[in-house]
Amino acid sequence: MRQIDVSVLVVGAGPTGLTAGLMLAQLGLSHHIVERRPGPQRAPAAHAVNARTFEIWGQSGAGMDGLLAAAKDPRDAGMVYWVDRLGGEVLGQLPYERQGDEVLALTPTPLRNLSQHRIEPILLDSLRRAGSDQADGETYAVRSRYLIAADGARSPVRRSLGIQPIGPDSIQAFVMIHFEANLRPLVQDCPGVLYWISDPSCSGVLVAHDIDREWVLMHAWDPDRESIESYDTARCE
Repeated sequence: MRQIDVSVLVVGAGPTGLTAGLMLAQLGLSHHIVERRPGPQRAPAAHAVNARTFEIWGQSGAGMDGLLAAAKDPRDAGMVYWVDRLGGEVLGQLPYERQGDEVLALTPTPLRNLSQHRIEPILLDSLRRAGSDQADGETYAVRSRYLIAADGARSPVRRSLGIQPIGPDSIQAFVMIHFEANLRPLVQDCPGVLYWISDPSCSGVLVAHDIDREWVLMHAWDPDRESIESYDTARCE
């Protein structure tokens, strides 16, 4: 079996692992990134990117033009609403962090809403331009001096090392319903990024990854009371 010797092995090719790869390449350190998925994230996940993350990307050679172009305009993604239903009564509202021009006095890249499934392909392209190789399906061994565990909150690397997380193992479980729809006609007077639905018959939070075409409903789910299989297509619709 072929063996690869590098300074740093990065486990996980999400935004953290890809960013680590860009920074290691910039420092001239040999590294290798492994990922269990066949490619970048396809469904929306995290969506808020803070100023410091953008600054780090700018310093590490990420494709900033593409990242900023993919971010949502604060006029669409600058507010959070509590509503009885989408397009119904607004019960409350507040700004989603600080995204206005006044923040430009502190940073050239204020917080923006930029979904993870749009971030990863851009970072991956930047990493390839930096000279990283793409996997070809070969089985091989990797030996490294250091390991970066960028494999998520439930990190198998962390667990294999017996490192316990700080705080509870689980706070809340959700069913994520990802759907495509243009809901601007419903929210045209109240464009925003989060809509907390107060209707007890269908509670949850709607995340507008793109008001005109891509949404997610995060619906609280208790695995002790109902099976995930009960959320078939008809129920989710």
